[in-house]
Amino acid sequence: MPFAPPSGPARSEAWALGPAELARRLHASGEATFAALQRPWRWQGGRPDVSERIWAGLSQIGCALPRIVAQRASEDGSHKLLLALPSRSAGEDYVELVHMPRDVRNARVTLCLSSQVGCALGCRFCATAALGLERHLSAGEIVAQVLLAVHELGPRHPHELTLVFMGMGEPLHNLSEVA
Repeated sequence: MPFAPPSGPARSEAWALGPAELARRLHASGEATFAALQRPWRWQGGRPDVSERIWAGLSQIGCALPRIVAQRASEDGSHKLLLALPSRSAGEDYVELVHMPRDVRNARVTLCLSSQVGCALGCRFCATAALGLERHLSAGEIVAQVLLAVHELGPRHPHELTLVFMGMGEPLHNLSEVA
């Protein structure tokens, strides 16, 4: 299936690409190869600290990050983030992500990710159900949530991270992208 760069504002779809496909697309767009991305990424100005040329290539193929609209901390150390994703029509779509640090045996962080904008289940006790289902998130939009949350709040090591899907959306209704 040929790749078409996103039209309109950049989206997060390209974050779901494997290293070989990402390198191929960056090379095809005349930008740096994946070798330039092999060093651990540092962050600066709310994005990975890579050269402007590499960032331009990443942006061209759809590597955008969500924007944090609001962040609320709880007494237990959890943080709820309201994220804005570029909409597929116009404006922005909003999803929630929860960052839950836990200090049991080994320190860990659990990220509760969204898999949809809204939800179609209609559970009476759930505020998200009142929104109805707007759309499913792409795998790249899900990965971009993880990248942004890890950058903002940690953890700093992958073995300290657990991902769960609850909250906004029903992940089994979007299984192909969640998987």
